[in-house]
Amino acid sequence: MATLKSSHQGEADRVRRLERLLDASRLLNSTLELAELTEIVLRIVRDEVPVDRCTLFVLDRRQMLLRSFIAQGVGQFEIALPVGHGLAGIVASTGQPLDVTDAYQDSRFEHTFDDRLGYITRDVFSIPVFNREGVLVGVLQMLNRKRPLTDRDKEFLSGMCTYLGLAVHNAWIHRELLENRKLEEELRLVRDRLAHQEKLSAMGELIGGVIHEMRNPLSVALGQCTLLRDEIKVSASIASRIAKIETGIDRAAKIARNFLNFARGGSGEQTPTDVNAIVRQTVDLLAYEFRKSAVTVELDLQSLPPVNVDPGRIQQVLLNLLKNAQESVAERRGGTVWVRSSRDAKKKAIRIQVKDDGPGIPAIHQPRVFEPFFTTKPRGSGTGFGLSVSRRIAEEHRGSLSFKSSAGSGTTFVLVLPDDSELVRT
Repeated sequence: MATLKSSHQGEADRVRRLERLLDASRLLNSTLELAELTEIVLRIVRDEVPVDRCTLFVLDRRQMLLRSFIAQGVGQFEIALPVGHGLAGIVASTGQPLDVTDAYQDSRFEHTFDDRLGYITRDVFSIPVFNREGVLVGVLQMLNRKRPLTDRDKEFLSGMCTYLGLAVHNAWIHRELLENRKLEEELRLVRDRLAHQEKLSAMGELIGGVIHEMRNPLSVALGQCTLLRDEIKVSASIASRIAKIETGIDRAAKIARNFLNFARGGSGEQTPTDVNAIVRQTVDLLAYEFRKSAVTVELDLQSLPPVNVDPGRIQQVLLNLLKNAQESVAERRGGTVWVRSSRDAKKKAIRIQVKDDGPGIPAIHQPRVFEPFFTTKPRGSGTGFGLSVSRRIAEEHRGSLSFKSSAGSGTTFVLVLPDDSELVRT
């Protein structure tokens, strides 16, 4: 009677596991995401086979590595094993299951991961995962069984790996297609940026020529004002009007001069430069943008010695920082941007701070601020290249560019340049 009951129980277990395999098949074919696949597999396996931890390694053929996309008990840590190394690597190279009942007595076992994760592996069962063409795509590994594995357990795991191999194969192809599409999109963006930069360069040369030609008639007009005042006796009111005309012409000439310097770009040569003068020139270039968006600019420029920089390149950095600050503050329909310069004699550094009282940079975006092509602006409104280029320019000058920001409290960018004023004087 007991034997008959045991037989019925065994048959019931077999039917239940077949149902689980069918469930697994449906679940595994419901997603193409490797992370989701791994979660599904680990959950089903642990429900049926009593082990402490379970890991699905996926084979990266380009680097011939086994990668644990998700492994239980290790958080975000990725385990990577070269094919042929470690127990899972041996299974990947031989294509045969491997059952090790005492891991530390097996010379092939890599205990490095136990040391790093603070875990003790007692036993390991590893089984290869193949796709429909019989090509290995991964290894399923189980650690520290809670009872001996039966033949039925191994039969179940073998069946699971059959379905798993098909799903992982499809998911890996999907992953590579997405990566290729992402690469193509990045290449397209690079081509667009290069074409845009080429247009800007050509436009800069054209506008530079126009501005250069404008300076001549402005100089003539200014000279005529001087002659008009000196050659005839004019009333006080006329003299006042002439003075206003001279002020306007001088202002226009200054803007034209600043714009021409910017359009010419950096020469690549570092020369003794008044950094405060570059700050003022750059603020003047953006004066209209600041007024239009109701943004006030406050300057606090301490006396600085001349330092060796490429003026055009440093102005490019300041233009990016000021433009970003203006746009950030404009989101709140007005506010203030502060620009402060200072000298740290002990650290032999010049610091330029650009601070705004805008909404700040969300914490989730802050790690990516200096990534090329990353932008939070609407499509078509920003290239996502300005801050990346600005940091590279700072580093080319043996300096740095950093920031601090918190939601609702604005953002402060700090440009640090080496203070080599003693070398400049000598």
